[in-house]
Amino acid sequence: MSRIDHAALLADISELEKQLSEKYNCAVVLKMLIRKQRIESIYDTINRLYIEKDDKSDPVKGLRCEKQHHLIVMYRHLFFLAAHEAQFSLMDVERFLGKDHATVLNGIRRARKAINKRDYRYLKNWNLIQKHLNSNK
Repeated sequence: MSRIDHAALLADISELEKQLSEKYNCAVVLKMLIRKQRIESIYDTINRLYIEKDDKSDPVKGLRCEKQHHLIVMYRHLFFLAAHEAQFSLMDVERFLGKDHATVLNGIRRARKAINKRDYRYLKNWNLIQKHLNSNK
């Protein structure tokens, strides 16, 4: 998977903001586009880390696949938590990944519980995800 060029992304967003303000004068559309880019960036980062760990993963579907293998479930839960902590609502996350709100909420709770209990796998991967997301800012 290719890395996101955040400088180019910000330049594209700035250009889009200029075009939208000239044409529509609509800040709401821009905010929606920026939020979509943010959740996609979080997803891409976590999905890339998952695919690097699991050689049997489906790179096309990634975290969106229906498999229940413990590794993909853990990364899916960590995506739910990362998106939620980035101020995305349950509805935003469920729409993005195609899951229902109960699944998202349960995933957030399980990830938090595992991290608080110092589960090595969750804690190690959560720290790695945080490191990657913070380096992309």
